[in-house]
Amino acid sequence: INLPLFYYRRHNQNLTNMSQRIISARRQIKHDTIVKDKINDYRPIIAVIPCRKNYDFAPDVWKMKIQGKSLLQLNIEKCVRSKLIDNIIVASDNPEVQEIMSLVKDSRLTFFQRSLEDTIISQSLTITLEKILSQLDPDCKGITILSYLQTPLVATSTLEEAVLTLIINDVDCVFGVEAVRDPLYKRSANGLKPINPPRGVSSDFDIVYRETNTSLASRSYNIKNGSLTGSKVINIIVHSEENFFIKSEHTLKIANIIAQDR
Repeated sequence: INLPLFYYRRHNQNLTNMSQRIISARRQIKHDTIVKDKINDYRPIIAVIPCRKNYDFAPDVWKMKIQGKSLLQLNIEKCVRSKLIDNIIVASDNPEVQEIMSLVKDSRLTFFQRSLEDTIISQSLTITLEKILSQLDPDCKGITILSYLQTPLVATSTLEEAVLTLIINDVDCVFGVEAVRDPLYKRSANGLKPINPPRGVSSDFDIVYRETNTSLASRSYNIKNGSLTGSKVINIIVHSEENFFIKSEHTLKIANIIAQDR
């Protein structure tokens, strides 16, 4: 599923311009392909929503609202809609997040108290994740999903696709990416050299991608070994609208407008 399905010559009006339809079709294929017993071999599937009081563009970003709901509530609801997930953990150094958690009734939802030291920028998130897994998956047989607060437009199906792609391909980690269509260059001895030059005939192997911080599914044993991704990593393509990342008050306002129009 992650290898090129076809090689083609690009035209202005073709399937590559119908990205959302392609993504939806691909997700459905993965759902239809996987067997329930196969998923059980990878349980528990744990979704973690990391929160912190400081070190973002504003204190307690999780409190900020889109269309009347906090970023945390939107994220919790996104995870709750998935039937694949066994545990949903809100990990925060601020216990006030439990007020938001109380708005969503689901037995899978749990609060985890992060230490202030574990939230500083220089600390790897794997430290917090390892503490969570020591309670819920001590043998590290399952999958850990990261669901990011600042990408509230990501769909539940995107989180699930990351999990299904990991299982189907038996890899260490899967995360969301977006294809970079604009020309990129790197410095060379003779000036700038194009990284992704246009080609008449192209395939998936010619495309340059950027990580979107939209979704990440990782085998829990990676985290036990101090890595978030492991060595065998593949990607899923995430629709551009879902990739919107809130990094300022201004982008929060834009996210509200986008959400209103959806």
